[in-house]
Amino acid sequence: MPQTYYDVVYVAMCLLKPQSRGSVKLSKSRPEASAPRISPNYFTDPLDKRQMIAALKIMRGIFETATFKKAGLKLIKMQGCEHLQPDRNNDDYYECVLQKYSGTNYHAVGTCKMGREDDETAVVDPKLKVRGLKALRVVEASIMPSIVRANTNAPTIMIAERASDMIELEWWRPPLVD
Repeated sequence: MPQTYYDVVYVAMCLLKPQSRGSVKLSKSRPEASAPRISPNYFTDPLDKRQMIAALKIMRGIFETATFKKAGLKLIKMQGCEHLQPDRNNDDYYECVLQKYSGTNYHAVGTCKMGREDDETAVVDPKLKVRGLKALRVVEASIMPSIVRANTNAPTIMIAERASDMIELEWWRPPLVD
């Protein structure tokens, strides 16, 4: 952060339902021996960029209130974007800030999407079994087709609980009775 260790108010915004979609690709020739190619593709959907720019402008408006001014708080230009003017009618500055400071909240989902048999983009079936393989399930957040509007912890626990039930039903044999 450009102002780390200074007296600052740090504001973070989060796009709860992004429309942009990234990808994870493996090497076709030797997927086990090479690193995956991860492309987050932030802001490839124009709606995501418009929503975040609107949020940045709202944040700017908060810094322009009498309360913030009285407290001596002011908006600083972000490093790397000083050459642009943060003007409400010009989005160039805000696009620069998004480009330089956007990142993940580490709640990636959808890389092993669960879906119906007719969904060609689905990697696992509704029983969490990887299509085309006999003995592999994926039991974690990557099976969610799209991100939830909250922390992924509780839904991931639910996925694991449900998977546990499915595995138990598939493998449990009742004891023989004499």
